[in-house]
Amino acid sequence: MAPTPNTRISRGWSVVDPVSFLLLGCFAPSRYQFQHFYVFVPLALAAIVSALYNLTQLKLYQLLALISSFTFAVVSGFKSVEEYSPIRNVTKPSEWFPERARLTAAEIRAHAPVGRILTLAPAYPLEDRLLIYPQFATGAFAWRSASLIPMERRRQLHIVAPEDLGGLLAAEPPAGILTGVEDDEEEAPLITWAKANGYVRLLLKRKRSLWIPAVRE
Repeated sequence: MAPTPNTRISRGWSVVDPVSFLLLGCFAPSRYQFQHFYVFVPLALAAIVSALYNLTQLKLYQLLALISSFTFAVVSGFKSVEEYSPIRNVTKPSEWFPERARLTAAEIRAHAPVGRILTLAPAYPLEDRLLIYPQFATGAFAWRSASLIPMERRRQLHIVAPEDLGGLLAAEPPAGILTGVEDDEEEAPLITWAKANGYVRLLLKRKRSLWIPAVRE
């Protein structure tokens, strides 16, 4: 039996509703990145397919979809050219991440061979078997939303927020603090603590910085 108009409308809304809530979720009070919106694309397409039940407007939808898709592809292509620039390094092994991580790790060990390294990019010190703080094993992921979690819950989950940083480092000061790997606002609390506690900045390669104690025993 062919679907009635009411059936078509209900089917369409069954897809559109989750799409609406997902879009609202993208703007929730927590940090987001561009890739978080990708899941919206297939659901939006599902909503379009559902709307195509209206056969009288099928050709119009097809034409609009074709024009919109082509326009989006052209605009995105021009805006994303720079994002594909690393492809030129495919033939340069020295520019691959594993090699760059190895060289950065060697620089860190040369200046801070003993003790824990505080950083939002733990892959670098771990590359040379240096110690890190377990609370930062996930890098910047937990750090970004830690302030939204109640303090007691953070303690249970071993998550550190910027306001907890002083207490953590007072108990075990870092041998070095690696910055220059994440966004400036994310690393700002680490740099503020380093300056307040007499750490000096060493410039590493590739715009990285390593903060170490000014006076070492």
